[in-house]
Amino acid sequence: MFAHLVRQFATIARVTAQALHRHLLAITKPTATSLVVGTLADVVRSKSALIAENALLRQQLIILRRSVKRPHCTGRDRTLLVLLTSRLRTWRHAVLIVQPETVLRWHRQLFRQFWRRRSSEAPPQTDEIYATQKLDSIATSSHVQDI
Repeated sequence: MFAHLVRQFATIARVTAQALHRHLLAITKPTATSLVVGTLADVVRSKSALIAENALLRQQLIILRRSVKRPHCTGRDRTLLVLLTSRLRTWRHAVLIVQPETVLRWHRQLFRQFWRRRSSEAPPQTDEIYATQKLDSIATSSHVQDI
């Protein structure tokens, strides 16, 4: 009697596990668009958008083809990925090797670096230089006639 209950329990557990496995596979299956739908979507896109997406995908392949176990993105790779994603409206679907949040974080870092470098290059204007420039502009725009 006890062995019969154990076999029934094992059968129910196996059937439940198989059903759960099928359900998880169905949930996690990526959405597949047909070739026709994908082609029609590409027809209405601009040529520059298609070229940018192609370049983005090629750059990701270059990174993945590096002969290391887990390739890392260099600073140049990050910059290129950020620039290419900024040119695409549908960039989240084209980024495959990193999370979209990672690309956004890289963009913020590059933005900060750019403005730090930009602000450190320009020396602050002194009051004397500003006053001289202001007087020059007033003198050239003034219609004062010498008597």
